[in-house]
Amino acid sequence: MNWTTLQLRKGLTTLIVLDALEEGVWYAYGPRRAVHDRTKGQFSFSEGALYPLLHALRARGMVTVQRRKARGRERLYYALTAKGHKALDELRREWATLRDALAQVLCPAPIKP
Repeated sequence: MNWTTLQLRKGLTTLIVLDALEEGVWYAYGPRRAVHDRTKGQFSFSEGALYPLLHALRARGMVTVQRRKARGRERLYYALTAKGHKALDELRREWATLRDALAQVLCPAPIKP
């Protein structure tokens, strides 16, 4: 994967993680797995990228964290807050605007003579 592709994906990670968390409460592996499965492996991110993002989202009040025991292990479970839902809605609007603008540049309608 080239540098440009990596940068494009990096810019979408917050949107994608918030979107995955909208489905419910997850421990950190959950959003990674959901995104990987939905994109058939075309979009994935490492734990090294995910955990700092989750911590930043928590610090910004967009997610909450609860400690729970699962299968004898303690895990951190993340859920969207109202602020996180609002941020997700805004990011979706921004993404749609950008996507539509890029479509006009990259795939313009043919000019009729």
